[in-house]
Amino acid sequence: LIKLNSDERLMKLSSADGLSELSSLPALTNISDSSSSPGAEQYYEFLEDSEGYLKPNGRFELKRRSQDEGSPGSNEEYLVRRMQEKISALEVKKASIERQVKENELVGMELETELALYATKKELNLFRVHVQELASVSCLLLGLAGRLAKVETSLEDAENDGAPTVHLRNKRDGLLQQIQEARWIKSNIDKRSSKVEEVVGRHLESSGLESYIKFVRERVSLSTEKKEADEKLQLGRRELRKLQTF
Repeated sequence: LIKLNSDERLMKLSSADGLSELSSLPALTNISDSSSSPGAEQYYEFLEDSEGYLKPNGRFELKRRSQDEGSPGSNEEYLVRRMQEKISALEVKKASIERQVKENELVGMELETELALYATKKELNLFRVHVQELASVSCLLLGLAGRLAKVETSLEDAENDGAPTVHLRNKRDGLLQQIQEARWIKSNIDKRSSKVEEVVGRHLESSGLESYIKFVRERVSLSTEKKEADEKLQLGRRELRKLQTF
């Protein structure tokens, strides 16, 4: 058997999972360190307070209000309006996150440019690969966690309905295996962090190291926030289309 390094396994796993846009997405401490199966509730916030929420299976639900509760217009019109308001708020949030991502990437480019003045080609390549993979594997774990939550919900529904479950069980087992491998890759990337920090600290001193650590944390965190906003927008727009067909 050919032994793949962490870089190759990350690319293979990402491709197999269909998550090609990993760079747009991070800090998954809870998912990567938890011994229990990750669920979508770890990264989904309530989309609505009293009117609706995202269930762990990714379905959006709205509580229906009766006409005598004082809501103007028909019930369907009210639900459509509330969904449109939430989607607009999410679009504003996503735009804000994207601005922060661009600002943080400028910090990373400045660090890389300064590091290139002193570091060897090998050290500079280590820096570049690490920065990219740190966010990528976290995004991969996030995507796998969401898919697993949906499969587990579908499996539970199938069991309750007495429907066949072999396909869903196989799919769940495959996702669990992918998550285990992604965690292994992340552990190797985390071990590399100290080497990269040593390189940055040696060439850019303490101030440069502090800027690097902050940049990496922001990059991972913003990637996660953007991924979550994208997921919620996708779900919200899908449910809005359903409401508008009523």
